[in-house]
Amino acid sequence: GQPLATRTPIRLGASLAVIRHPSIYLRPVSAPQATRLASNMAKRRGLQKRAAEALAALGFTAITGTNFTRRSGEQLHLVNLQYRKFCSEITFNIGCHFVGVPTWVIDERVFRPVTEEKMEWLNCGLLTRLDCYVGDGKRPMWWNPDNSEVPEVLEIACKAVTKAFAFCEKTWGDGSPILASHVKLRPRSCWFSAPLSRWSLCMQDDTLGFLALLAHHHGDNELAKALYQRMFAREYPPPPYLAEGVAKVIGM
Repeated sequence: GQPLATRTPIRLGASLAVIRHPSIYLRPVSAPQATRLASNMAKRRGLQKRAAEALAALGFTAITGTNFTRRSGEQLHLVNLQYRKFCSEITFNIGCHFVGVPTWVIDERVFRPVTEEKMEWLNCGLLTRLDCYVGDGKRPMWWNPDNSEVPEVLEIACKAVTKAFAFCEKTWGDGSPILASHVKLRPRSCWFSAPLSRWSLCMQDDTLGFLALLAHHHGDNELAKALYQRMFAREYPPPPYLAEGVAKVIGM
């Protein structure tokens, strides 16, 4: 967790590059390590169950141990529970996507629409951290998941989730307001509004690809192609999966 202004952007589909050799799973585990791993897994299962119960009150369904989704009109909302330091700290990531808009599905290596029944955080076109909606929104928030603190942590998280997605529903609608008011193509740059920048945690060409798909979905093929072409105006070209996948969907 870094302050929003200094975070390293996320590359959608980056997990494709993470290939671990099978031998690392075959190394012997000492008795203390096994005990710690078992303790961590038990802690995770307990946290996931309590998070699922808390988010269920807001209409979310647990589709995996760490991903919770719901549909609201034309929007898909996702909350992701993230661990670090062997489960000694937790935080939440949130994402918003739109019904019918294609996204990169890593397992299948294709662009297609997703549903609330099966999606990942990186499937969302709009991504941010929950700490943007806690306090002044400028400090990274990692919480201690000890049992004594979990109820307070989940209460804070649920309030922030409610605030974040109320903003999404009011501001983004079916996605067309983003294209109308929150992104502008300039001769040498692409301007994002402050709200869109807050929800653009991925690399800019990923965001441009999402916006091109969104424009195509809403029938503005001219804007879709302009946004697609802007991906190539940056210092480094977009990765092939993104360039080829978006081009195929929008008919470039």
